[in-house]
Amino acid sequence: GAVFTPKGEFVGMLLHALEDTKETYFMPAWALHRVFSDLLIFGRVRYAYVGLNTTVVWDRKRSVNGLQITDVIPNSPAARAGFQKDDVLVNCNGDAIFSREVLKNFMFAAQPRQTFQFDVLREGSKQVQCNLVTEEWKPKD
Repeated sequence: GAVFTPKGEFVGMLLHALEDTKETYFMPAWALHRVFSDLLIFGRVRYAYVGLNTTVVWDRKRSVNGLQITDVIPNSPAARAGFQKDDVLVNCNGDAIFSREVLKNFMFAAQPRQTFQFDVLREGSKQVQCNLVTEEWKPKD
């Protein structure tokens, strides 16, 4: 069902509630718009592929959580953009990245062939920019 603020503003939809628990799944309005647009234009939902894996680490120098790259998939958009294992993601298009959820939200909203500018810390202190162009994710056959 639809979810509204007390002022009547639409903020998203409750998609599923599990019967024997109090857990629910909520999709914010921006995500619904992205899914709706893809369905309307392409007849299916398209997902962007990046090709890297991450873990959350404590960045002592900046005193914040950081997202460290644990793996860069060969021949992926991340590999072509110059990401390296152990790089720490600082921001994406100027917005801070401090958790996997923040990165997942960026990637969920991303369209295939969309460009993102990442600032990363390499070797603990050197700041590097990586311009990543996403690909369309394709399920394995």
